[in-house]
Amino acid sequence: MKLSVATHFHDDFIDKIKNKKDVYEIYGKLTVDPVGGGRISYSLPTISKKRLWQHVKKAHNNGLQFNYLLNAVCLMGREFTYQGEKEILKLLDQLEYIGVDSITITLPFLLKLIKKKYPHFKVHVSLFALVDHVCKAKYWEEMGADSITIKSTLNRNFDMLKKIRQAVKCELQLIANNGCLYYCPFGFYHSLLLSHGSQYRNNYRNFIIDYCSLACRYIRLKELVNFIRSDWIRPEDIHYYEEIGIDSLKLVDRAKFCNEVLLLAIDAYIKRSYNGNLADLIPAYSTGYFVKDKDFFISQKFFLKIFSRNLVRKYFKIPPRIEVYIDNYKLNGFLEFFVQGKCKQACNECDYCYNVASHVVKINENYRQSFLNNYKIILDNNILIPI
Repeated sequence: MKLSVATHFHDDFIDKIKNKKDVYEIYGKLTVDPVGGGRISYSLPTISKKRLWQHVKKAHNNGLQFNYLLNAVCLMGREFTYQGEKEILKLLDQLEYIGVDSITITLPFLLKLIKKKYPHFKVHVSLFALVDHVCKAKYWEEMGADSITIKSTLNRNFDMLKKIRQAVKCELQLIANNGCLYYCPFGFYHSLLLSHGSQYRNNYRNFIIDYCSLACRYIRLKELVNFIRSDWIRPEDIHYYEEIGIDSLKLVDRAKFCNEVLLLAIDAYIKRSYNGNLADLIPAYSTGYFVKDKDFFISQKFFLKIFSRNLVRKYFKIPPRIEVYIDNYKLNGFLEFFVQGKCKQACNECDYCYNVASHVVKINENYRQSFLNNYKIILDNNILIPI
C-alpha cells in the first residue's frame, strides 16, 4: 500500500522518510495563499515560496513526489472574478516553476482550470469533496480526476468501497489516522472554517478558534464509544483495503506540532503493526489543534481584541493531548464485523462498538469530568461571539 504523508518542512524530515519503502509522496502548502486549504494558518509552519521550492527539490532528489494542497471548499466567488482568477493562475504558475507534481482540489472549477491550462499536473480530489457514492466518484473521474480521496465515513463500509472501486479507474485513497466522529455533524462547517482560515484575504488575520474541534472533543469524551466509532484504520488492517483495490493511504497531520506523531504513524503503517496506544497515531487524539508556542501568543494580541478574555484564558488551559488509552492489541479482529457486512449503520440498534469500547478504551474518570466541564464552559458561553 502506498503512503502519502504530510510534511512540516523540517530540514531533516525527508532524510527520515526517504528510505521508507511505502512512502511515495509528501504533501503540504504555503502558510497562506489565495485559495487556502484544510488547516488554519496559525497552526502551520511559516513557509515561504523559497522554502517550498527547496523542500520540493529535496523531495525529488530523494525519489519522493510533492502534492500541493488547494483544497479549500469555498473561495467566496472570487474564482469567477478577474482579480481572483489572476491570483489563482499566478499561484499555479509559481507551483509549476517550483516543480510540484500534483494538486489536491475540492472545487470542480479548479479541476477543470488545472486540466485545461496545466495538463501535466496530476489532480487529486480532496476528502472535502465528500465523495461517498459511485455517482460522485464517476462525475469526478469524468471531469479528469487522477485520484479521489473517499469520504472517511466509508472507511468501514466495505460494500460501498467495493462498488466505487469497480466503477472508476482512477486511483482511490483513504485517510488512515484522521479520527473524526462517525457522521460528524460539524464536518462541512469545519471544512469551511479551515478553508477561510488559510486564505490571505480575510478580516481576522487567519486566526480562528477551532470551534468544531472543541465540540468534537466534547462529544467524544462525553461518550467514549466515539473513540471506537471513529474513522481510523489500524495499521494491522491495511490488507483488507488492499484486497478491495484501494491504492493508497493518507497520513495526517500538517500542524506544526504534529511532527513526532506523524513519524511514529509512518513507521507503524509501514510495519503494519503497533503495540500500544492507538491514540498515539491519531493527531486529533494525541495533539489536538492547540498551539502553545511563541507564534501563537503573538497572534493572541489580535485575538484578545475580538474575544472574551476570560474565555480565552480557559481556552489556553485546555491540554493539547487527550489522556486516553486505546489498547490496539485488543482491537485485533475488530474490523471483521464490518468486513462481513454486519454493520447496519444504525447505532441505536446495535451495541457492538459500545461493547468494544468498554474493554478497549481507558481514561481516568476524574480527568474526563474535568475536561468535560472545561469544554462545556467554553461551548455554552460560545467563545466565538464577539463582545
